[in-house]
Amino acid sequence: MRNLFMVLLMAVLCVACSQTDSYVNVIPKDVAVVASVDLQSLGEKASLKDYKGFIDMALLKVQKSDEALYEQLKEIVDDPLSLGLALNEPLYVFSLEGGQSGAAVMKVDDGDKVKQLVQQVLTQEGFEYQEEGDRLWISGPVAIVVTDELLLVGENRVAMEKLLEQTAGESFASTDRWDELETVAGDVKLFVAQGQLEQFKELMNQAEIAELYKALGIDVQEATQVLGLDFQPGKAVVTGKVKVSEEYGKIQEDLLDKLDGSFLKKMPANPVVWMAFNMNGEALCGLMERVLEAMPDAARNVKMEDLKPLLENIDGELAFAMNGISQGGKSGVPDLTVFAKVKDNSWEQELKKLGDAPGIAFGMAEDDVFYLTTNSEVMNEPGKDLDNSVADAAWADKADGSYCCLVVEAEPMKDLAKMFLNRREMRQAEVVLEKLERAELEAVSLTESKATIHFDNKEDNALKQLIQLVVSMNM
Repeated sequence: MRNLFMVLLMAVLCVACSQTDSYVNVIPKDVAVVASVDLQSLGEKASLKDYKGFIDMALLKVQKSDEALYEQLKEIVDDPLSLGLALNEPLYVFSLEGGQSGAAVMKVDDGDKVKQLVQQVLTQEGFEYQEEGDRLWISGPVAIVVTDELLLVGENRVAMEKLLEQTAGESFASTDRWDELETVAGDVKLFVAQGQLEQFKELMNQAEIAELYKALGIDVQEATQVLGLDFQPGKAVVTGKVKVSEEYGKIQEDLLDKLDGSFLKKMPANPVVWMAFNMNGEALCGLMERVLEAMPDAARNVKMEDLKPLLENIDGELAFAMNGISQGGKSGVPDLTVFAKVKDNSWEQELKKLGDAPGIAFGMAEDDVFYLTTNSEVMNEPGKDLDNSVADAAWADKADGSYCCLVVEAEPMKDLAKMFLNRREMRQAEVVLEKLERAELEAVSLTESKATIHFDNKEDNALKQLIQLVVSMNM
């Protein structure tokens, strides 16, 4: 039983260790930016095989000048794995020296094949090569090294030799930040540590900026962001996660709460833009005061004594919608509707001091609900549930449970675009808007967000549709 336990333990360790390939050891532990690209997934989702005819035409030009290179490239096009690179493993692009330079690394399955191709292609472009053991060095505008395990591209050889000497314990893969990058979903992933960026360090040398971050309780050295871009059938999704200090997290908790869709039935359907958030006005004032105290120059242009009574009056959900240009009321007035949960009628009283504005109605729909609108249907009975409302939209569920939400609809955008774009610009806009359905941005938690672009075509992958869109716009 003891021997069996040892065998099982070794098996578990081997599986666990195999999840991190040694080629990632070249990524420094204190890296500021790392991007992970799944080339195989992108190729499949883009349906690159559909463009084989165009690729074959391009190869014919190569054949006229170099038959041997043509045969090599033709083999790669027909069978990408013949390249010798592990296309099923991510390509990593990462920063060096605080973001001042960068490098890229890929895993190699067949070092000899990669070396042969790199030599054949790059030496024709004026690059020089040198062999040292299992390493093939290529020098030119950038430095390239191919080993039996990896292909590494960087700014210069000195920096790359240093990267090659790194051990697993000295690499980014040995940190918790690696787990942050690996666990986010996406064909393309991005990790950013703001505190490691040289440009950000220079920014923090400014006293006002440093005081601002201190006032907000943001620990620059610990703050990180991770993004994942995932192409799916009919939509492209970007998910984001941020790591913040406990103090800043508390500020967020005091400031924002979850939406419950309070005003969905009271707002007209098919808005060009719809936005909602649930905010504590008193917490917002406190945050603004902290910011202005840390940035005295900005405070000169803000009369907090005038703003404070209005901001503190916010007491929950606030929703805004623009439905293009108003069809009723005053011609040419934007069709706007705003509803807000408030403590009293302060907003109504302040707006009355400004006098009447043609085509605009505002007031209290209920004792604790303020409204402002140019929409004739809402004007008739403010606060009444509408027969045709935002609640019927496909995205209405986003307004229940998220912390804030923004939606832009493509179809009603067309009429609005005609008012601001010339004929040529409008043709380009129509090409895009015909393909798209809507864009959504939501804060699913205080540290996580999601942005989604929805296409009309729900069957084809979003990446394939994006490529087709770019091609059609340039024809």
